[in-house]
Amino acid sequence: PGAVEWGRKLAGIQAAKASHHHHHQQQQQPPPPLINQPEHCRSAFRAAPRDLQQDLEVSFVDQAEMVFTTLSSSARDVFTRVQRPFELVLIDEAAQAAEIAALQPLVHGAK
Repeated sequence: PGAVEWGRKLAGIQAAKASHHHHHQQQQQPPPPLINQPEHCRSAFRAAPRDLQQDLEVSFVDQAEMVFTTLSSSARDVFTRVQRPFELVLIDEAAQAAEIAALQPLVHGAK
């Protein structure tokens, strides 16, 4: 996804977390007008707390039809937090991968 989409989702996650802390609040505040500017969105993402960044990554992986990653990156925490298992794992150039590295993506529910 592009920087604008990341920024919009980040604003939505921040608003949802804020509403949990302030459940008596009646309305959510609209996103700031700079939300449509890609550089502002990238800066906001980098400045966000790590847990918000992770929530944003998980939301994109949960919505994705296909996920491309390296074998070593498949061990990242974001993949343990997705809500649905991966139906299929395709390993490019599997013959060149170490067996233990090739097993890492399979722990995420693939058949």
